[in-house]
Amino acid sequence: MEFRSLGRSGLKVSQLCLGGNNWGGNTPDEEAIRILRRAYDVGLTFWDTAINYSNGRSEEVIGKALKGLPREQVIVATKGWGAIGEGPNDKGCSRHYLMRAVEISLRRLETDYIDLYYLHRPDPTTPIEESLSVLNELVRQGKIHYLACSSFPSWQICEAVWTARQHGWDSFVCEQPPYNILERSIEREVVPFCQSYGVALATYSPTASAWLTGRFRRGEPIPADSTRGRRVDLSTPQSQRRLDVVEKVEALAKARGCSVAQFAVAWIMSHPAGIMPILGIRTMAHLEDSLGALEIKLTEEERKAVDALVPGGTRI
Repeated sequence: MEFRSLGRSGLKVSQLCLGGNNWGGNTPDEEAIRILRRAYDVGLTFWDTAINYSNGRSEEVIGKALKGLPREQVIVATKGWGAIGEGPNDKGCSRHYLMRAVEISLRRLETDYIDLYYLHRPDPTTPIEESLSVLNELVRQGKIHYLACSSFPSWQICEAVWTARQHGWDSFVCEQPPYNILERSIEREVVPFCQSYGVALATYSPTASAWLTGRFRRGEPIPADSTRGRRVDLSTPQSQRRLDVVEKVEALAKARGCSVAQFAVAWIMSHPAGIMPILGIRTMAHLEDSLGALEIKLTEEERKAVDALVPGGTRI
């Protein structure tokens, strides 16, 4: 496992990140803890969750998994913005919300600090000055170490960076957008901005919600145990176009001697911006397969072959 600097910060994180959106929900607690411990053993020590994943159970599972491990060796990332109640101030990025949300996450994680804290989505009702000011107070209190954002357009990342500079505040060191072979839209603006201003990219959905796993096949029913497949209609024109591309990516993976999921993850890691894919792991078998991507170094010819299927900056 390689380690990469998180943007221009001094923090080093594993080149793969382990995503916890299934823990405490689709993945039972005991299995999730086994997965987390296995990840730790192989050096995958960058763990990602959010306050609203599995209605808060994901954070609780991480808290259990951390017991007995050296806390300082695990980089725990969580996110605020998601609902913590039914009231009008129980969601978003306001001071009122963030002060409470961080305390809730700390309690669930059973830790004294959060290594990386994301604003999960932009909040159009709250000025970025308000959000950054309270996050900086929490940094000074030692409850948060680094700040980040998720699914922010480039102009809002820029607004945050320049607002922080004006006030002498800490700002975002990482952005978390969706990114995979079928979804490359961040290459237009977000990737260039982040490269220029030292903001890392830890990207989710590396297999495009299971499209790049071989689970969906032309002329075959969607597997009954596919959690992603519940939202897929293979008869639509877009699905047919995706199947065309996935079949060609599978051919590239077969020539390389790996699974299509491993090829998809390795493709992200080969990006010159040093992008770190977040693995949305549901089972131990899924983790073991994904770890195989670490052994794959894509060639320039293979990257060009992918570009011919889905040009940079586009999505299908």
